[in-house]
Formats: sequence, C-alpha cells, structure tokens
Amino acid sequence: MGKHKSSDYKLTAVQRYLNTEGESLRDTCDIFQCSKYRWVRRYIKTGNVDNLPRTEGSYKVRRKHVNFILSLLKTKPLITLTDVLGYFHKEFNDITLSKTHLSNIIKYANITYKKVQITHHPITRYGKTINYDEEYKKFYSKIKKYKLDDIISIDESSINVGLHTLRGREEIGKRLNKITTDNKVFVKYTLIMAISTKGVLEWTLYEKGGSDHLRLIEFLGKVIKNKKNKLILMDNASCHRNQEVKDYIINKKNDLIHILPYHHFQNPIEKLFNQLKYYMRKDEPMSYDLIKKSIKKSIKYIEL
Repeated sequence: MGKHKSSDYKLTAVQRYLNTEGESLRDTCDIFQCSKYRWVRRYIKTGNVDNLPRTEGSYKVRRKHVNFILSLLKTKPLITLTDVLGYFHKEFNDITLSKTHLSNIIKYANITYKKVQITHHPITRYGKTINYDEEYKKFYSKIKKYKLDDIISIDESSINVGLHTLRGREEIGKRLNKITTDNKVFVKYTLIMAISTKGVLEWTLYEKGGSDHLRLIEFLGKVIKNKKNKLILMDNASCHRNQEVKDYIINKKNDLIHILPYHHFQNPIEKLFNQLKYYMRKDEPMSYDLIKKSIKKSIKYIEL
C-alpha cells in the first residue's frame, strides 16, 4: 500500500476506533497499519478526515534568507551550491536547507547556471593606456564608411588531420572512446581564407609551413586583383601588421583595418571557420588532399 492513505481508508479506521468498545488506538493501528491519532483528532474537530487545504507560499524560507542567497551569488557568481549552503548555515543556524531546496530558490529568482565566458581586456598596450571607448569609436566609424559588400575579411586557421566530431552517444555509465592508430593525427595545416557578403572569395591550404607576410601578399594578390576601394579586415597577427602588407594594400587603391586585440568577434570570418569545421568533422579527412576536398565540400553548405 502507498505511503499516503485515502480519505475513505482514514474514515473507516477512525469510525472503527470510535464505535468499537474496548479497542485502543494501538489495536486499531495494528489492524490498519497506521498511526491515526491525528486522524481521530481531525475527525472530532472537523467531522471528516480530509487533509486541510494548504495555502501556497513559503512556510520555511523567509525573505531575509532569499536576500542573503541572492546577495551571495551576486558577489560570488562562481560559487558552488555546497559553498552557498556552508555560508547560509553559518549565517542562519535556525534553519536547514537541502541542495534541492536551494536550487529551487535560485531557479525561481531567474538565476541560471552558465558557462563562464572569459574576455581579456588589457589595461595597457605598448606602454600606453587603452581607451576602449575611443578604440571602438575609431574602429566602427571606419567600418561605416564602406558598404558591407566592399568589406573583405581575411584570416588564417589551423586544420588538424583527422578532424572529427567531439560528441556522440553511448550507453549510460560507459565512456565513448575513439582510438587512433595513425600518427598523422598530429599533423596540422594552415588555411588562409577571404570572405565577403558574396561568399568565399579565395582560400589556400598550405601543405608546409604557416602564413607569413610574403605568403599573405601573394594571397592578397589573388583576392584584390582588379578590385579597388575595398576595406580589408584582419586581426592583429604579426604578418597582418607588417608594413609591406599595408603598403601593398594601399598601393592597390584599397584600405585596411585591424580588429581590436582579443576582440575576435569583430572579424566575421571566425564564425565561418566554426561552421566550416563543423561540416569537416563529419568527413574526418586523414590527408592533405582529403582536407582540401572536405573544405570545398563544406563551403557549399555555408550560407553567408
């Protein structure tokens, strides 16, 4: 029989006790396997054994408790629930909370558990204090001078051999393992790509070595060939800031701009690389040629 008894069951037990002479509460409870003193008291008082309706609300936690928890989470957002309970029980020794109860309090306050996003904002650069408001204003004011169709974004990305999906499915309690036997999985190639609102304009996968200013100039020659009045958007890699690269772009009647340091979100090609690798992981390319083939295939799935 379940933990909670029905009203009919309770009423039968109470009436037997009240109507049977010489039978004690213990005798009746032995028959009905229950402790029914509260049932008898409720029946005598109200004439029935139904549970009294309980108004919704907090019967244990008070506003001061909630304020303490929310204040603690505000000052220590990385704190664990175990540590929150530790601080709470030190402050209030007349109440005990479980993790479940604490989780409900936090949930009802519209506070959720999030992944920490770390953003690096150095105070100085090259010995000078950085005024971010001024830097943002300067960056976006130059961007606004050009039409979106006239902005070309360029960047490099490392491509691993055997690129594969990072998640899969397995039975509960078992690890999902992927075993590799070929040392090729440690090989990396450098991909350089240029995009605009029209899609991928050009890309090159270097079989040996990475990108330097000479390779970048060679790549730019393919991208801005017969193009004028374009804005080249790049990050702050050393080869991107090379004076020969800057002179080459200017001499071709174009302009350039660098995103703010540690502000990768300002370069839209970063999101394209994320999508590109998403589709490439499905192919798991194991060689240079297969990677090139996977890149060509994956580009077709990406909508800019």
